[in-house]
Amino acid sequence: TDEDLGMQTLEDEVRVDWILSFLYGFGTQSILDDSVAAARIHAEIACFFEHVKCATFGTKQPEFFETEVADIHTVVSLYRKKIPCSCLDEKYKEVK
Repeated sequence: TDEDLGMQTLEDEVRVDWILSFLYGFGTQSILDDSVAAARIHAEIACFFEHVKCATFGTKQPEFFETEVADIHTVVSLYRKKIPCSCLDEKYKEVK
């Protein structure tokens, strides 16, 4: 089987996508709650999983993101690109 050969399955990629969705959702809520430090932490962990996904499943190489030194505008921009809602539009205008 694929698992015996150490190959990753589609189910494993779906799990990584779920983790990413959770991290981006939680980070978005952190921004809306004015907790930029928490948003940075979730972005950093999400970026790690984006790189794992790329290395494991051959997906598109994610952009490099330095969470510790990024300003609030950059953090909000990252989350706006990753979530499918407009809930950060107002915050984006505010920090622009």
